[in-house]
Amino acid sequence: MKKYILALTATATLLGACEVDDKYYGKEVVDPAEKLEPAYGEDWTAHADKIDEKLIENFMNTDRGTFWYTDQDRTNESTYCYWPQAHAMDVLIDAYLRIPEGDARRDTYAGYMSKWYENKGNNYGNSYWGTYGFGNAYTDDSEWIILTLIRMYEATGVQKYLAAARKTYEETVIARWTEDENGGGHPLELRRREQQERLLERSGRPLRHAPVGQQPQRSREGSVSGRCEEDLQLAQLDALQSADGRRVRQHEERRDQWRRADL
Repeated sequence: MKKYILALTATATLLGACEVDDKYYGKEVVDPAEKLEPAYGEDWTAHADKIDEKLIENFMNTDRGTFWYTDQDRTNESTYCYWPQAHAMDVLIDAYLRIPEGDARRDTYAGYMSKWYENKGNNYGNSYWGTYGFGNAYTDDSEWIILTLIRMYEATGVQKYLAAARKTYEETVIARWTEDENGGGHPLELRRREQQERLLERSGRPLRHAPVGQQPQRSREGSVSGRCEEDLQLAQLDALQSADGRRVRQHEERRDQWRRADL
């Protein structure tokens, strides 16, 4: 009986403490509970709520349910603010799911989702809108928006969000699958070649094609492979006098700035 008692005592001792082998001071018996950091005395839900409120206060056009690039759109540069809409709306979806039933904020946030949907997530005018108005010339922009539409449906159960996501996926992702001499894939920008051809037609210059969906890349010697980018730039200069020339230039400059920032 004594052997069992001793065995149980030894087991309890091992479970309650452990030995740390220190190279200078030898073995030390340590109670793991003494090593635990004290719990943070923070109300993380309250912090999250405050951040949500500030996002709405500073970056949302509450009349439209869409978001600005800068606080209160002070730089007046939100015309092409499309793909970031998905990430900002995701924050409100998370807030909606976190807020308990019966809280008036749930209705408020659901209302913002509805406005965001009705205003097409601030999708700027182009010929790629599609059936529900969420399609965009840039395939990846549409994909971010599609994911958010799905999340809006999962959070609220509103069927039109899912219908818009499904149709936009068919029109701007599935339909854009391209096969060429490099294999297959989705172009970053839909019908970029056709856009180049229209610009070059105005300038009277021939187009030297690059493979579909392939952007000109710098070679080891530092030169740009292919001449289509050079042709496009020259054609754009000629097109600046046209009705849509200014819009094309601003859009390309903004895209180039984003790409340089990613390098």
